[in-house]
Amino acid sequence: MMEERTALVRQKLAGMLGPENVSGEGDAILAKPGNAGELAGVLALAWNEGLDIDCRRYTVGPAAVSGLKEKVILSLERMNKIHSFDRETHSLVAEPAAAMEDIAAFATAAGLDFPGEKCRHGFATIGENIASCFRGGAPFFQCPVACLCGLDMVLLNGEAVTSGGGCVNLIGNYELTYILGDRSGEPAVIAGIHLKLLPTPEKGFVLAASLREMSVITDVILTLKPSGAALQEVVAVDASAGIPAAHYARDFFPAEKDGGTYAIFTLQGELSQMEAVIREIEAALQANKPGEFLVAAATRQKERLLLTVRSLLDDLEKNDGLMEITGQFPPPELNRQNRVYRLAAVQWQKSGESFKAYYLP
Repeated sequence: MMEERTALVRQKLAGMLGPENVSGEGDAILAKPGNAGELAGVLALAWNEGLDIDCRRYTVGPAAVSGLKEKVILSLERMNKIHSFDRETHSLVAEPAAAMEDIAAFATAAGLDFPGEKCRHGFATIGENIASCFRGGAPFFQCPVACLCGLDMVLLNGEAVTSGGGCVNLIGNYELTYILGDRSGEPAVIAGIHLKLLPTPEKGFVLAASLREMSVITDVILTLKPSGAALQEVVAVDASAGIPAAHYARDFFPAEKDGGTYAIFTLQGELSQMEAVIREIEAALQANKPGEFLVAAATRQKERLLLTVRSLLDDLEKNDGLMEITGQFPPPELNRQNRVYRLAAVQWQKSGESFKAYYLP
């Protein structure tokens, strides 16, 4: 009876997907849907026939396999396309098996940047990386800047659902927890991934430094403030302060040169101006014995550093555990209610001589 049911399901799947996309012997059936509609059809059929579904690489939510012998094993290798690109919103929809390197190449050809290319989950396809973000507990995002803005999913009963979408704009990793976490308790297979690409940064230089301690950055900024129009922004963060994006800054330096504090300097302007300021920055850093520093120009490395800055600032603004002091430079020693607050991060901007200091109790 069990073999007859499996044979009947295999026959129905062959009619749905084409015989070349259905295989397997005994109690296991390998099915290869080619689009979201076929995926929904496979899931609905397995659900109605009482068969398990095994698609662990591309499933969000709790494990879906119950341990039954009869099961449909889903391979989404045919669902590897990139489509629905919207140049106005810089958003696209990628199928789950789309290769990360193909999405990055698509973004480059469009004159944009794909932040997810540096995802620390490290899988070859976008769907595998996204599924890893939603395995157990709160979403665990591993990109320096949020690029995920929606998911098309199919529940195990074949029902198609969407959370978020390409219209979602100006989001960070914290907002994604709420946009995409509403289905975290229910298994679903990823059918499409809405991604937000970013404009390529303007020409200029970015210099990053690893410093021995946070207090050094105040002396460096004091030295550099008269440096002219080229220096636009300085952002520094203590890696031990628990700011999530800080570990992306650490990636730019060898482990033996890790100073524990990271500073990123952004420059814009004429080449001669920027080169002069770079020499001043290097001299100021040398005086304070940096662990390491690097200069990036119009390269992917520069773009990654600028994305890291955006992510750091996003994390700082949303961290309720930090106390923010605005406009006071040099940053004061902070003692309140018999508590000493430790300087965790600073941001200096030439525009309006803006300065912010963030303290950790």
